[in-house]
Amino acid sequence: MIYGLTTYYINSKTDANLMRYDVINFDSDTYLMKVFDNKQQGISTPDFISQVAELKITRADYNARYQVGNNAIVKMNLDPGF
Repeated sequence: MIYGLTTYYINSKTDANLMRYDVINFDSDTYLMKVFDNKQQGISTPDFISQVAELKITRADYNARYQVGNNAIVKMNLDPGF
């Protein structure tokens, strides 16, 4: 099967180390995010990249966490987008 893949490189204001985030889109309601760290760049072989985290995000989990569709809740701020 072919899935959509988007790669992001993010660093912080205090550290120039780039973290790589690969977001795999299985369908419009299911995403898998893998986080990689290349801290050893310049020290080890170029192909050494360690996976730091793996998160599966689904529409159902998002709806449950932010109570989407629940009319009993009045919110004063916006939830992050899905």
